[in-house]
Amino acid sequence: MEKKVRYNWPRIIIIIAVIVAIGYALFLAKDTVSLLKENSDLKKQNKQLTQEKKDLTKELKNVNTPEYIEEQAKLQLKLIRPGETLFILGDGSTVPKGVTPSPDKEKDNGENQEQGGGETSPDNPNSENQGAQENASPEN
Repeated sequence: MEKKVRYNWPRIIIIIAVIVAIGYALFLAKDTVSLLKENSDLKKQNKQLTQEKKDLTKELKNVNTPEYIEEQAKLQLKLIRPGETLFILGDGSTVPKGVTPSPDKEKDNGENQEQGGGETSPDNPNSENQGAQENASPEN
């Protein structure tokens, strides 16, 4: 006698449905993780851009003040007021007002100013070509 094998079809269908549901959940979880990472990166970028916007807005408020204009003229155009001395170091940077360069550089600058052939004014013997400096310096 042969025994007939009976399959419990409702149980098999439930097991297959559970396996499919688990696979779909894993697929969605992978996408969710990548979206969460992208969201985190975008929040960081947004925070940086917001800070940059605040800084630029703050700078924009100061852009028309005489102090800002003078500072930019000194930094970017290397302009100076009459009677001021500008020290340019070997790497092209300037020494800020009130900071004295090393003695070797100071000696070199002094020799270069004397040998520069610029005209000195009797009013201000330290200025070279004072008229050019007055025309180039910002008026405040």
